[in-house]
Amino acid sequence: MATGVAAIRHMLVTDADVASVVGNRVYPDWLSQDTELPAICLWTVSSKSFGCMDGGLGMEANNIRVESIAQSRSEADELWLKVNKALTRTNKKGLYNGVMVQSLDQSTGSYNMADRPYDGSDRWIYRTIQSFEIYYYLYEKA
Repeated sequence: MATGVAAIRHMLVTDADVASVVGNRVYPDWLSQDTELPAICLWTVSSKSFGCMDGGLGMEANNIRVESIAQSRSEADELWLKVNKALTRTNKKGLYNGVMVQSLDQSTGSYNMADRPYDGSDRWIYRTIQSFEIYYYLYEKA
């Protein structure tokens, strides 16, 4: 099924600046513990749908949390800058991975989190996070 996460993932893995750092390590919903870092994780925070005049669902909006994850604060922030530029650089209206995007807007400022190690190591994980609101059609618009 077409989703905002699929569209944003496509935008990120096809952006040269982002891909130069993470390649295709842009994951929906979760990261495994052994994921190579840096990486990006995408979460659907909320979703709403809009009906069409002719019935059925015509459009959805997702609030997507985009996490730039690395082994240092500076690395997470540098990746976040590339992600932010990739998602805010131009009008994102168009077809991405089968998802017809109407608009993509930044919905929060960035914030930082640090995850302490639970395995007895000294490997902290740093996340720089921002959310985006994406509106897309549930079908490819002609």
